[in-house]
Amino acid sequence: MPQSDRCLFRLVLASFVLLFSLSTAFSPLPTTPALSSTTNTAILNANPSRVSFDLNAAPSRRAFVVATAASISSSFLSTSVFAAEIDESAPSDSYEALLLLLRAQESTAQELNLLKTGKYKNFQRANVKLAVRYILRNYGLTTNFAKLSGTSSKLSTLSSSIVSNLNTILEYFDDRNTDSLKIAPPKLSSSPLSALKADEFPMPENPDLDNSKKKVVINGLSKTVELFDEYFGALEDQDMLAKAKQQVADENEKNKQEYAEFVKTDIINIVPSK
Repeated sequence: MPQSDRCLFRLVLASFVLLFSLSTAFSPLPTTPALSSTTNTAILNANPSRVSFDLNAAPSRRAFVVATAASISSSFLSTSVFAAEIDESAPSDSYEALLLLLRAQESTAQELNLLKTGKYKNFQRANVKLAVRYILRNYGLTTNFAKLSGTSSKLSTLSSSIVSNLNTILEYFDDRNTDSLKIAPPKLSSSPLSALKADEFPMPENPDLDNSKKKVVINGLSKTVELFDEYFGALEDQDMLAKAKQQVADENEKNKQEYAEFVKTDIINIVPSK
């Protein structure tokens, strides 16, 4: 149950208990037959402590209500303060959304690197459509963009363009070929890859990938990476962005160290540096 719902539940419960206490405290008491003065005197003489016992065991109704209300209020307020302290130390929804979007940009850059170089075909996901679908769904782009964009029209426009670019790539492959676009090594060329333009990179020899699809995939992924940069640059809270980027960089560095220690080789298709 979310923290806000738990606090509301406690408030409703406290109100109910308080109302019940008030109704009980001020309801008419049952009447009992009056004792004669002779009987009262006999009781007091027989057991003088009886009067003291009854007075201590039965406080006034007003005192009972006040004590009950104070106890409920104290319990509710102390719980709320404790919950607030926990919330302050936990990452905000915006920060967690930002981390996922930074990772989504990384995955997009890796897929672009995979297509441009043609390497790592035996090690990485060899399906463009599956990779793009993974970026859209597993990083929850639509949901996390909404959390981070708020009411900013500029951020909303940029995020819509990012999602639209990725969806366009999916639309270029029909349902029959959902798993058929494989990555293959590039053809041998006299020109180094670094000298080729974005739409000139060798692509897989696959009938499902003609020149038009090649341009859509390469240009679409390249534009998406650029739009991510533009989106992050337009965020109001640049301090949060710097903190999130540093966390991602630290995690990547730890991954490199652990990989080198246990696998004894370099990471395959590492995130391209800018």
